[in-house]
Amino acid sequence: MILAQYTIRSKQEYIFRSNRLLDIVGGTEMIRDAFDWVFAAAEQEGVTCQPADVPFKLQAVQDAFAAGTLGMAELFRGGGNLTVLYRDRDTYLRVNRRFSRLVLENAPGMVPMAACCEANGQNYSADYSALMAAVDAEKNRMLPGRADYAAPFALRDRTTNQPIVCRVPFAGGQRELTAESRKKWEKGQRSDKRNDGNRLLDEMTTEWQEESLLAVIHADGNNMGVKIQQKLNGSIDYDFCVSTMRAFTAEIADAFTRTGETSLRDTMAYLQKEGYPGLKETAYHYRIVVADGDDFTFICNARFALEYTRNYLKAVHQKKDYSSCAGICIFHSGYPVARAYALAEQACDNAKKPVHETHAEECWLDFHYLHSGIDGNLDNIRSWQKTDALMARPWLVEDGNTVFTLEKAKALIKYIQDHKDQGTNRSNLKKIAAALEESRGAAKMELARVQYRDPDFADALCAFSPNEDYQLKALYDITEIYDLWIAGRGK
Repeated sequence: MILAQYTIRSKQEYIFRSNRLLDIVGGTEMIRDAFDWVFAAAEQEGVTCQPADVPFKLQAVQDAFAAGTLGMAELFRGGGNLTVLYRDRDTYLRVNRRFSRLVLENAPGMVPMAACCEANGQNYSADYSALMAAVDAEKNRMLPGRADYAAPFALRDRTTNQPIVCRVPFAGGQRELTAESRKKWEKGQRSDKRNDGNRLLDEMTTEWQEESLLAVIHADGNNMGVKIQQKLNGSIDYDFCVSTMRAFTAEIADAFTRTGETSLRDTMAYLQKEGYPGLKETAYHYRIVVADGDDFTFICNARFALEYTRNYLKAVHQKKDYSSCAGICIFHSGYPVARAYALAEQACDNAKKPVHETHAEECWLDFHYLHSGIDGNLDNIRSWQKTDALMARPWLVEDGNTVFTLEKAKALIKYIQDHKDQGTNRSNLKKIAAALEESRGAAKMELARVQYRDPDFADALCAFSPNEDYQLKALYDITEIYDLWIAGRGK
């Protein structure tokens, strides 16, 4: 038998290759469809497949393999992967050839990957470990995706360098499409009829060309590997392990995807009616880009990124034994979304560092405000700007045994809001942050000046933390997002 795993490489790069919302939505739908093409390929090759909704019994599958009545069995899918058991290598290769053709026809530019190993069926743990080794080896062998070849005189897309293959009517004019963007656009149009109506990212901004700020949020579940090992409990039995993995993938889909989608809907309704009423309807909308297992990515108006993210993380954490961390990147709507996503992903990795150290079920978030066109590695950006040691980030979303919790920050922010006429106003906070970028001594002098005008501010800061360095870090973070997440908010 052959144990195989399928995945799509560089999913976010493929999805975000365009800044057009319909293309992003279409790319997302095509990623979701990709594994269905494996089974479509099997059907076209005349290979019978046992789906995952049939209870798995290894002996029955082996008997069907031997009798020639079954060619493959779906074990489980989740977390961006599909795991399949094949009768033999020839069946695996036949299905893969047809699958490759379907991907080329239906999703040009997508980079699928398949890896396999021989499975004896006696020890699930050993077989799966061998499969993971084969997956890692295949990842190292694969070449990165690249643009389609084109003749020197061909018209090319300026972003992807792929050749233009057609023109379509768009917004009173025409739009030139590559083979990849045409498929995404067609898929996005079909999907858009079932969604909230936004057809452009600019429609989600507060006011185009005045405050055209968006946010991409990437969230990732914590301690997934540990949970899997706990669920399997050292078992090597195929029937038990496959059934457990199927139940686990269904469980995380409920904990992260369905719970997350519900929290975003509820947050949007709250913002429209109570939290920040009075804007155009589309400004409150969000777009889910990836919702696969514990991986959750969406785009929204930058003003509401904190509410959406906080409520998503809290909703996940209410599920027993689950938690997630998130990274937020705030950017102008004309900026390449792929680059903003990369920074959000790196911010999420930074938010997960405290969890990696303790393995606690806690929700942390980090954010990056992309003020300029500087991109690249987030740590390098912060180091180059010399702000990495000035930040309080990441923040713990719920209350806990740490200084930088969102609840403590909310209390400090409320004080600042209530006493801005006494000195804790935007201008003075900005001066403290600017002075901190020069030196801690300069920042302490500015802080003392503000506290002279508002003596109670010292007590509010001490309630946050008795450590003055921690106080300055908190004020630095608050200052950076003051105009976007604080100013003008009553709640």
